[in-house]
Amino acid sequence: MLRFGSDKPDLRFGLEIQDLSEVKKEMIIEIPAEQVGAEFQRAVRQMARKVSLPGFRKGKAPYNLILQRFGEDPVRKEAAEALIEKVYDEALKEIEYEPYQPGALQDVE
Repeated sequence: MLRFGSDKPDLRFGLEIQDLSEVKKEMIIEIPAEQVGAEFQRAVRQMARKVSLPGFRKGKAPYNLILQRFGEDPVRKEAAEALIEKVYDEALKEIEYEPYQPGALQDVE
């Protein structure tokens, strides 16, 4: 497993490349739990900016109230999409690889 750290201090991940064929590669990317948690919190703050809840100015609703009102699933989905996009792009830069077509995502845990 190769460990890469980007020039962005908040973006760290583990990366393993497997050659499936001459033109097909598989990237296994591991993202530390604390980084996933930070992205989850960022997603909650971003969601709070978009919604207006009674008794709070727009964007000022507490973290726990946002989670209680909308649930963890939409927040988790938004956080995962943002994190995957950032890490995938950074991984391609690190290995200096230009894909012929967009990658497919599998087995998100």
